[in-house]
Amino acid sequence: MLAILFFFLGLILVVLEVFFPSFGVLTISALAAFATSILVAFGESTGMGVTMTVVTIVVVPAVIWFAIRQLPKTPLGKKLFTSGPPPAPSDTARITKPVLPGAIGVTSSELRPSGTLDLDGERVDVVTEGEFIERGARVRVVEVEGNRVVVELVESDEPETAEPRKKKPRWA
Repeated sequence: MLAILFFFLGLILVVLEVFFPSFGVLTISALAAFATSILVAFGESTGMGVTMTVVTIVVVPAVIWFAIRQLPKTPLGKKLFTSGPPPAPSDTARITKPVLPGAIGVTSSELRPSGTLDLDGERVDVVTEGEFIERGARVRVVEVEGNRVVVELVESDEPETAEPRKKKPRWA
């Protein structure tokens, strides 16, 4: 009976260590309680000692796992573990309709070489072929590959419906 009492004392001390860190004092006390429990059990009989050893090896890790799982739900755990910052609104553009080569829009940010384009009231993430383009400039979509939209600056004397230039091979 005394062995079981020391065993439960050890379990209580382990749980207390998880919830109230004592920098090892409660852990050392729990280890001493478990060792005493096993020694007392062996003093009663070898079978009881082996049983208490096996129970300790199986139950203690399970109790520690359960206590650690419960820790974030406790008042102390809520102070220790933050939920993180709230999700920020996305700065990336969502395209709801297809972007076609030849479409003309106005840059809503500087393109150096990437930025955003206002195309028929929609924000589109775009890139240039390396040149810097000021905010508010008129640009034309020259290439669309998946979610990569390439634009070029539209000269002020070009008509609104100019055809896009032909795509250059990558090796040229």
